[in-house]
Amino acid sequence: MQDLGKYIISAGIVLIIIGLMIYFFDKIPFKIGRLPGDILIKKKILLFIFL
Repeated sequence: MQDLGKYIISAGIVLIIIGLMIYFFDKIPFKIGRLPGDILIKKKILLFIFL
């Protein structure tokens, strides 16, 4: 039963770290979202993104 508690605490810490990374993602000096090969077509009424 103690092992289950350790796993739950570990999962909680990992979720907190992921949440902080998502929260502060805009303040990171480099952008990860756009990679070479991504296709972006932007028209007046159409936005097509292929990742």
